[in-house]
Amino acid sequence: GADGVMRQLLADTCGVAVTCPATRQGAAVGAAIQAAVAFFRHSGESLGFGEMVKYLVTEDLAARREPDMARHEQYQGQMSRQQYLVATLHPGGFL
Repeated sequence: GADGVMRQLLADTCGVAVTCPATRQGAAVGAAIQAAVAFFRHSGESLGFGEMVKYLVTEDLAARREPDMARHEQYQGQMSRQQYLVATLHPGGFL
């Protein structure tokens, strides 16, 4: 569906794998992890985000998208061109 297309586009653009948590409550789990990390840091413990995620989050393997590196290279070329055009046209008042 559309979600898979967006994940693939993101993976191709960034050049990294994109995945989703197995739970539909990803935002709530993320907020709980942030609160827990803040609590542990305030308490003087060194439990970080990576450790909390490994403990609390399960990946939805069916939703995982690997990048197409040929597309990634194409997107990188387009981004370089856009940055060049902005840097060239903006000082002249064209943007």
